[in-house]
Amino acid sequence: MNTTNISATKDLPLYLQNLPALPLNDKERIEALLGYCILDTAPEKEYDDITLLASEICQAPISSIGFIDEHRQVLKSNRGLTDVSARETTFCNHVISSDEDIFVINDSRKDERFVDHPAVVNDPKVIFYAGISLVTRDGYALGTLCVVDNKPRELTKQQRILLKALANQVVKLLELRKSNMALRAVTKQLSERANELDYVNKELDSFSFTVSHDLQAPLRTISGFAKILSKTYGDKLDVNGMELVNMIDGNVVHMNQLIQDLLKFSKSGKAPLVKAEVDMKQLATEVIHQIKLEKGEVKAEIIWQELKAAQCDRGLMKQVWANLLCNAFKYSSKNESAVVEIGMKKINDETFYYVKDNGAGFDMTYCAPKLFGVFQRMHTAEEFEGTGVGLATVQRIVNRHGGRIFAEAKPNEGAAFYFTIPSS
Repeated sequence: MNTTNISATKDLPLYLQNLPALPLNDKERIEALLGYCILDTAPEKEYDDITLLASEICQAPISSIGFIDEHRQVLKSNRGLTDVSARETTFCNHVISSDEDIFVINDSRKDERFVDHPAVVNDPKVIFYAGISLVTRDGYALGTLCVVDNKPRELTKQQRILLKALANQVVKLLELRKSNMALRAVTKQLSERANELDYVNKELDSFSFTVSHDLQAPLRTISGFAKILSKTYGDKLDVNGMELVNMIDGNVVHMNQLIQDLLKFSKSGKAPLVKAEVDMKQLATEVIHQIKLEKGEVKAEIIWQELKAAQCDRGLMKQVWANLLCNAFKYSSKNESAVVEIGMKKINDETFYYVKDNGAGFDMTYCAPKLFGVFQRMHTAEEFEGTGVGLATVQRIVNRHGGRIFAEAKPNEGAAFYFTIPSS
């Protein structure tokens, strides 16, 4: 059996008898090559420019950039060679298995590995050959940059240096190609995500229309019937009956407020920002005045600190102050010495606006993860009224301005909300 194999091997041409051993990482090398999606692709000027420079620098009529997969060598740029060849018939197959920084054959007719090679004895008559492995940052030799001549040659020291530099540029092109592929994939995902968001926004628009028209109408009807029931039949209802009527009316008011808050939340993410310089103290003062008109005189002492102007959308920023100040007054209302402080503070070179109160506060350990979520409440409805939408709206508006918001609080010691509005 062994004799037959040896005999069969001796019958092969010398160039096939002298094939190099496969690189130890050949499987991984091929997987890495496939990741660049470079095989069997159209010519690209950047690669052709490099082979042109290689030919000019080395004064060689033939040059190429090729990549070697399991069975083939595929040329990406080609000046005088066959675009696709069997792996075992290529000089470049020796290069990727070699430890030499430049694999040079000065005269292939005197080299046992290539003396009877078809490309030596026939066209293109590869007499001189110099190839450099294209090695990735992960250490995989994907292919070669090579120059070829039809006569014996030697490379000068300068030619070797420049040929290595060109090989490095090929590797950089490959890495750029991979980065661009990843970027295109991300761009495609973002585009798909944008389309999904557009669909969701349209659904939200439809929902908002339904909420504002289809839900408010029956609520008004329920409220109207409750009032008629109370006015017309109030004297015929006992205390429990009137209490139920009042509960109906109160829940209608709460539901209506929830609807209004949801509409504000929806609009806060869609309306285009119209930025201008806004006097924040004047705006906060205006909001407090409006709160007093709607809810009556607030109990808390108001302490003002410095408030500088901000570049922001005045209408949306008014919602931020309204939500934060309403919360501060509400949650401090049970404190006999309620205090609400409004001002600015430098934190790690960032300027934050803030609203502080000394009211009920909350446990940050439990509440922090859900603080700015829709329908998330820090207190029960029996303790304090509310819909759980206000802080979600505040965060959305602040984020749209490119800012951020966070809170500090302790149970029964009050809460503070800080937000930034970038100047640019």
